Amino acid sequence: MTSSAGVGFRELLLHREIRGVLLAQATSDIGDNFTRVAVATLVLVRADSALLSALTFAIAFVPPLFGTPLLTPFADRLSRKSVMLLCDLARAGIVAVLTVAAWLEAPLAALFGLLVLSEIFGVPFRAARQAMLPDILPDQQRFLAVQGLSQTLNQTNQVIGLVSGGLLTSLTHPVLALSIDGLSFLVSGLLVATHVVRRSAPLPGKIGASTLVSDMGQAVRMIFSEPVRRAFVPFAWGIAYVLVAPEAVALLYAQQQGSRGLSGFLLASVPAGAAIGAVIVTRRSPARALDHMRLTAILAAIPLVLTGLNPPLPVTLALWVLAGLAQGFFVPTMFMTVTLATPMEYRGRVIGFASSIFSVMTVVGYVSTGALADLWSPAAAVASAGVFGVLVAAGLIAAWPGDALRRLVDQGTPARA
Repeated sequence: MTSSAGVGFRELLLHREIRGVLLAQATSDIGDNFTRVAVATLVLVRADSALLSALTFAIAFVPPLFGTPLLTPFADRLSRKSVMLLCDLARAGIVAVLTVAAWLEAPLAALFGLLVLSEIFGVPFRAARQAMLPDILPDQQRFLAVQGLSQTLNQTNQVIGLVSGGLLTSLTHPVLALSIDGLSFLVSGLLVATHVVRRSAPLPGKIGASTLVSDMGQAVRMIFSEPVRRAFVPFAWGIAYVLVAPEAVALLYAQQQGSRGLSGFLLASVPAGAAIGAVIVTRRSPARALDHMRLTAILAAIPLVLTGLNPPLPVTLALWVLAGLAQGFFVPTMFMTVTLATPMEYRGRVIGFASSIFSVMTVVGYVSTGALADLWSPAAAVASAGVFGVLVAAGLIAAWPGDALRRLVDQGTPARA
């Protein structure tokens, strides 16, 4: 596949570091989705509650509430390769304990606690990976292309992980899915160790509690001190609530439609559409991708509003695929723009803090949608998220930083302090 500027996925995958980073991402992401489906299935069977089942998926985004913002500065103050390796090893060990706990039928609170502990190490890993990409590919067009490819893989990984995880947990025992996740982190660590070049920390020096607190304060100031970050980051926080609404209630929706065996496909419908959208965006120049971002932000919410009509399962699948298609177009563009608008030495902290609040809003989205599904219906809960999404997109349009975006595109390289 070749972008309009001639950057193809094949060209990107010939780059050894990019290949290693993306394969590591694919391996661990698929495993993660195995774990989330496995634990959600255990919860749904044992508790018979849409809220608790949605909470299982939400737990993947809870770590910011427990201090993860203080961990993300390590992505600037340590070698980013080292951060990724340490996080992979930590998650492999924690998931191994989670597997044993599930086999022994430990209380749900224990499973939730171990899942949170595992996910804590995911945020600094992702912050280090995202901050590293412009160092590997400083060219703007290639960076957009690798963002699109990364988003395509992320959504494809969800499709594979959710569908196969759903089938695996229904045909065997959820413990098997958990075991695969533990192995995936070891494979990811091996790929990072053998393919990624070790670069010095952008901000070398001692790391202490006061330094980490100061770094995070600086990240907050950086987000709101520049027009592009000031418009895009709060938009990302608001839209997080919307993006997860279908996934939060997919299991219950399929169950009420009498198609429980298709729950994995319903879970994967938005990621499947997003994978297609991310492919499309790589065929656009950065300027054209930005031009279409406002429209696709609104289009991502409209199909969710239409879900409120409570259509049959095939129609719901189509609507959610369309929502994912629009999402897959604007999410890589948003990530690319915020990253390029942030100087290298602040990138890990800014991305980490922004991702942390994004995760908090994702938790709100999962829990609120699950609660509304219990109170009303899954269709009505998704529709309410869609209405909120239209309002968030309208806010982005009102705050659109046109002049600053034009300067960033003309600049052609990542921002410097």
